Amino acid sequence: MSAIVADRGADRHPLFNLKSLQEQGTFTDVTVIVDGHRKFQAHKTILVVFSDFFRTMFDGPHWQEASSDVVYLQDDSVTSDVMGRLLQYAYDPSSDLGLTQENVLETLAAADHIQAPAALKKCCDFVKSVMMEEVATLKKYFWKLTVYAEKYPDLSGFQDDLLHLFARNFCAMMELKDSIELVNAEWLGAMLERDDLCAPSEFAVLEAVLRWVRHLPGDRGQYTTSLLSHVRFGLIPKDMLTSPTLANDTCFPGLKEACHTAVQYHYLPQEFRPSVSFEYDRPRGTSNVLLAFNTDHSSFCYSDMGNTQYFDLDSRQWITLKQVKPPSIHPVGSSAILDGRFMVVRCEKEIFSLDLGNESWEKLPDMIRPNPDSQLCLHDGFLYAISATTSERYDKSTGHWQWIAPLNEPRAGIALVSYMGHLYAIGGTKDMESSNTVEAFDPKRNKWDIKSSTTKSHSKTIAFVANGKMYVTSGDYGTCNASVVEVYSYGNSFGAWSKVDQSLVSPGAVQAGSKVFFIVGRRVFDGGVRILPDQVFPTDMYGWREIWEKQDVWHEVVPLAVERFE
Repeated sequence: MSAIVADRGADRHPLFNLKSLQEQGTFTDVTVIVDGHRKFQAHKTILVVFSDFFRTMFDGPHWQEASSDVVYLQDDSVTSDVMGRLLQYAYDPSSDLGLTQENVLETLAAADHIQAPAALKKCCDFVKSVMMEEVATLKKYFWKLTVYAEKYPDLSGFQDDLLHLFARNFCAMMELKDSIELVNAEWLGAMLERDDLCAPSEFAVLEAVLRWVRHLPGDRGQYTTSLLSHVRFGLIPKDMLTSPTLANDTCFPGLKEACHTAVQYHYLPQEFRPSVSFEYDRPRGTSNVLLAFNTDHSSFCYSDMGNTQYFDLDSRQWITLKQVKPPSIHPVGSSAILDGRFMVVRCEKEIFSLDLGNESWEKLPDMIRPNPDSQLCLHDGFLYAISATTSERYDKSTGHWQWIAPLNEPRAGIALVSYMGHLYAIGGTKDMESSNTVEAFDPKRNKWDIKSSTTKSHSKTIAFVANGKMYVTSGDYGTCNASVVEVYSYGNSFGAWSKVDQSLVSPGAVQAGSKVFFIVGRRVFDGGVRILPDQVFPTDMYGWREIWEKQDVWHEVVPLAVERFE
């Protein structure tokens, strides 16, 4: 007893002692047994407040546990590890529940089984804040999380957040086998009506709808006309609507008529246009577009007199974005993107940030050791700046830089990419020689680990993630100086690199699975082109030469979420 009294602080609330009582097994009145042998001492009062499952159990006369001091949890979803963390959270709500990307789903399943709303909310908040920024993670967990979102519709708007994430990554999500099989016509129609639906172009939205129908044409063909009414044909250029293959496909009743109406809409003057819905040509919300800016008027660039421009993926033309001006210093080097709207770019030794919400540039605090060769990459909420001589990261929440462990093999000109919970540094140059070294930084251990080397040495290379795999290009900045841009992928069960077939792709673009990515400068972005098994027409890349045939790109090009129509 004296130990308990001594542990009480003068300014602490008495309820803070509950955790100490549980840890010491004092005044506990129930033993919870998990995995057949692991015992946890607890207080029924705490369990009843924390869990509706235990409230029903201890309050129900037909439950034998109501009059017992031992409870056996035999459901496979509740392991001893998870139960220990749930109990710790029940007694100390200020704890983080010990959540990681690896255990959050099993924790969510256990919290669902014991009906613990506070723990469910904690898991959902973790998913939203940590796991859903990468499309690969969203694709992996979305449909599993949807089960809980539908089961608990009042859980802090989690279902709305999931739907928003699906809409924001609509085309990528509609390529999933689970999406094609699980989505019904009503759900898809509601998704198409959303203004926050983001896609590389409206034509990509149309392709996603047709792909969904084509999966089961006999059953889904009857919904084609209704779904097409939600596609904003007024946003699709007329030359993309006149493809004979597209308009004459018998799998899609009403498609030919819809394309014909859209072509008329584009050709006829305003007063003679056919009557269509209000949303026919209403722009979607913010979409990822290719943004280019440069203040050096003497250099070759896409920007018009130093203005920032974006590449419209429907018209395939560069358009001036009048509201956003470039920084006063000529941007060089690398950049990183946060939440699709906040961007940082290196201008020699200084780093600037662009907040599209405020449409303004701001200089970030100087690095501890400014280096003009640092490569930038966003990982786990931090901005990393890595070079041969310095390794630092910037915490936006505190506004400070901090040292991290240096590379095991210092190299200049590395490619940085965030992949599977680690920051990868690939290739680069050491002692004037190209390197094939690959290192992965583990923030929890503050340590770089040597990984499988790339198949060949890479200097001035580019790394990116798609379809759950990591890719690296052959280098040379991805311009058309090379006849073919070689690509190597990493992410198979053997942890080795392998060359990716590029037979369908022209110089300046790379293929990763079904997607075609374009390279401008030292940036890779998703151009919205898809090569899918069910496509009956070849992929036309001619219209993209406005991007990938440009050489000696001197400006910074980044994909950001902006309003594409002004």
